[in-house]
Amino acid sequence: MAKRVSADTITGITADPTNNGSTNPTPPAPTYDELLVKIRTRLAKIIVAAEASLDAADPENERDIANRTANLAQAKENQQTFEKMLKNVPDGFQLVPTYYSRITKEENEKVREEYSFKVRPKFMKYLGENCAAELKALGVSDAGVNRMKNGLDPVDDKGKLFNFSVDHIIERAGSGNLGKTKAVDPDMPGAEPTFRVNHIGNYILLTEKVHEFKNILNDLQNASDMPYGKGKWILMMAPLRDATHPGFVVPPQSKASGLDGVGTHPQSLKHNEFVITSALADLERFKNTGNMRQVVRSLIAQAGSKPVAEVAEAEAAQKKPGALRRAFAGAVAADPKATELVENFIKPALTDVTTSVTTLYDDIQSKINTPKGRFDFWEFTRFFRSQQMKDLRADVEALPFEEASTLHAKFNKLATNMNAMADKLDAESKARKVANPNGANDNAAKKPYQRNNGPRKPGQRFNNG
Repeated sequence: MAKRVSADTITGITADPTNNGSTNPTPPAPTYDELLVKIRTRLAKIIVAAEASLDAADPENERDIANRTANLAQAKENQQTFEKMLKNVPDGFQLVPTYYSRITKEENEKVREEYSFKVRPKFMKYLGENCAAELKALGVSDAGVNRMKNGLDPVDDKGKLFNFSVDHIIERAGSGNLGKTKAVDPDMPGAEPTFRVNHIGNYILLTEKVHEFKNILNDLQNASDMPYGKGKWILMMAPLRDATHPGFVVPPQSKASGLDGVGTHPQSLKHNEFVITSALADLERFKNTGNMRQVVRSLIAQAGSKPVAEVAEAEAAQKKPGALRRAFAGAVAADPKATELVENFIKPALTDVTTSVTTLYDDIQSKINTPKGRFDFWEFTRFFRSQQMKDLRADVEALPFEEASTLHAKFNKLATNMNAMADKLDAESKARKVANPNGANDNAAKKPYQRNNGPRKPGQRFNNG
């Protein structure tokens, strides 16, 4: 995207006919006041229609009357919400006319996958390297900023994730040709082309409350309800950019607005599944880069019957020359693409997986004496012995660098602790059942427990293909 998206540029960018992916020509851009009148008129017409519908209801049909009454109440609430939002625009933003051109579900999914697995880590890294002051103003510590410099989401000192969302300023679903065509991101010179809607100039890090403000504003205008290939002008929340505020991070909001604060949330299975899927995607790209698959096969052969990650760590602990790590580092250094993948994606991803999984397990362990804690434990065991986890551990055990060795050691320890806890919970459950045969089953969420929590044969997946 040639221009960074902001309150000053978003109207012009989306008005450009070459960026319109709809089947209709782009209508002339309305002014803010013209669009405001149009939106207010539409909301008022919905109320009038709902009132007429209620008047026409069958007085004998109580259920129908209740539904029509609820529709009228919702229409009035939507009108009130919109007026309140106009008076409470988040600090650092402006509502401006934006042409929303809806792309297909399949096109949107391609953009999402590229964003999730390739671009998002780069944006986190960009924020950590260029926006540390803005991040700290929101409460992110130096440690959190350093995680972002490695392409990871920031966490607090207890390992909890901040309630941040990376927002596409021009929405993915309404990006028109920006979500269909690719170009090299001017903020990432030399990188491979990406969808233009996924360029860094179209991103901003938002707190959950501010992100919800934007989503509600879009929903009140039925932006995402348009048929694919259609478009219309809506009021969109866009950041102000100037010399003192680059507009990549939401500024702190006033308490009076009700939009202040960031907040955190614990690690979750859903987030852990995401970071593992991301790591596997990075590892798959690495396998298919240059001769990296052959390089790893050679390391597996040198390690013999033991995992490469384990042998490499043992060499480091004994202060030996570290033949495995040296050989791997030399091969990677000779391939720029492999170097970028290992340093900017795989190593940070493995650090994130290790932190996320172990933090989640520790949190579950702290609540193990509650019914929910035991339920969460059995859910975690399913996750930890899933095929994705086995694939990840098999790939990681074939790699010699420090982050791989750390994951290997910590996950082996976690598996041992998890098995011991499973035995303890099973024994307690059996004892309670003997004492009270008709009592509730607190292992209801549990599937038959499998002791095979290890990965597939180390390096097996590098020998495929």
